[in-house]
Amino acid sequence: MECPYCNKEMRAGYIATGGYGVSWVDNENNAENFWGMPNRVPLFKGGWAGEGLGPAAWYCADCRKIVMDVPEIELTSEKLKRKWNDLTGKAAEKLDEARDRREEEKREKKREANRKKDPWEID
Repeated sequence: MECPYCNKEMRAGYIATGGYGVSWVDNENNAENFWGMPNRVPLFKGGWAGEGLGPAAWYCADCRKIVMDVPEIELTSEKLKRKWNDLTGKAAEKLDEARDRREEEKREKKREANRKKDPWEID
């Protein structure tokens, strides 16, 4: 089918529903593996984690077609990945700071020890 807006070829698929949302999936996927589908396009987070009404959609009673914009939805897995990356980044920063602090403490101890030595004995 040709897109009525950009005239490019559209992919065939279907609207799949589950306990956690509504998505469009292409015909190459099967409904048995709904949540693991790589080509799943989330349309609405439903169920107990719902976010109110779904996205705006327009319906033509004559041709029995629905047209809608696909909303930007951050999936739970995407949120977890983003948070994990934030945490690991912060942890890496803290580790770098601690390493730098330890190295500075070692240098300071060496300088202190050298101050107590005769100037001709300093290594």
